[in-house]
Amino acid sequence: MSSEAMYPENERTVREIMKGGYDLHTHTYPSHFRRSLDDVELVRQCDAFEMAGAMLKCHYEQTASRAILVNKYGGAKAKAFGSISLNSTVGGMNPYAVDRALVLGAKMIWLPTKDSENGMINKPDKAFSRPPVRFLGDDGKPVREFYEVLEVAKKYGVYVATGHIYPHEAIIACREGLAHGVNMILTHPDIELTLISLEDQVALAREGVMVEKVWGTVWDKSITVPEMAATIRAIGPEHIFIDSDFGQADNPPPVYGIHDFVSGMLREGISKEDLKTMLCTNPARIVGE
Repeated sequence: MSSEAMYPENERTVREIMKGGYDLHTHTYPSHFRRSLDDVELVRQCDAFEMAGAMLKCHYEQTASRAILVNKYGGAKAKAFGSISLNSTVGGMNPYAVDRALVLGAKMIWLPTKDSENGMINKPDKAFSRPPVRFLGDDGKPVREFYEVLEVAKKYGVYVATGHIYPHEAIIACREGLAHGVNMILTHPDIELTLISLEDQVALAREGVMVEKVWGTVWDKSITVPEMAATIRAIGPEHIFIDSDFGQADNPPPVYGIHDFVSGMLREGISKEDLKTMLCTNPARIVGE
């Protein structure tokens, strides 16, 4: 059920907040997994809510080339933005693949997701056999290729997100990235797979990391609506961007995830101004708009 039915009294405010907003974590078709909508449907649905754009995320291929075609032929005002996930199909922690995606206009680099050691152990994808893409080497330090990826990210000024690597690895990645002058994102830290304590989320935010908050963690009951609002207050909206992590076949379309997120936070007393910061201002900065 969407918030329009749950909370009709704040519908006008929800629409005002969503205007000019971004969803930087969506899963659309074409994909190797079942999805509820394709790239073009996504941006057209964003138009219906007067949103500015959405990030296309695919676990097994870069999406910058898809974004180019969507923006040229999709017939929407909302923009699609491309990204790359550093899984086995792009060579893992591969700086050349990253460079080529960024040349095409990709706006975000995700560290390994499905093919991270954490992902392969805890949410295995048995489509094909392959070794995990490691973040830490045998010496317990980040692999050399991670630093090569950071150099490419720094060159283009794009953000690096922690993906699905282990929580302790994500903390290391964020701090190493910051030390090398790279903008870092802590990815969905409220789900069990990548769970980071609120204390550590706050600490990383104070150090300069952007913290992603996704409605999918509320949808799957990893965190309640009041708990989500409490994390936002503790971290501070200036350090946060909100998105849906929707598009899976069994979930609502991403725009309805954003709608419910905004409506739920309003009900918990998060201000319109703070929601605008997290949905519009901060994501715009991440994609360079």
